[in-house]
Amino acid sequence: MTQPREIPSVFTPDNEPYLGIESLLWFDRIICWSMESNVKVATWTRENASSLTRLHRAACQIVPQGISIALSIRELIRQAYLFSALVLVRPLIERAAGVSYLDTRPDAGALWADGWRHGKRPSLAIMLASM
Repeated sequence: MTQPREIPSVFTPDNEPYLGIESLLWFDRIICWSMESNVKVATWTRENASSLTRLHRAACQIVPQGISIALSIRELIRQAYLFSALVLVRPLIERAAGVSYLDTRPDAGALWADGWRHGKRPSLAIMLASM
């Protein structure tokens, strides 16, 4: 009789259960590219802070949030918490759709500056349509 394989309580990059899946490799690459790009953009925005538009200011908040959510999703996948990772997909999509909406609707910058309040901001469906 064979012994059951012991499952580690925490997975590392060397033994994560979904290692080798091509879509996950691309997700990893996109996260790295996003972080590299964000460093460049952050440097530019600090140097040009006085000339930032409302869209620039909103993106300076939204994009790092999206990257942080993507990193959280990735770590949850590493630990095989797939449902929890899936729950975070909507907030990630909301960030991407929000930036797109603000880009296509310059008048919406006032909504962002006012706190992007629930009931006043557009629905996810409307923001997705802007993409």
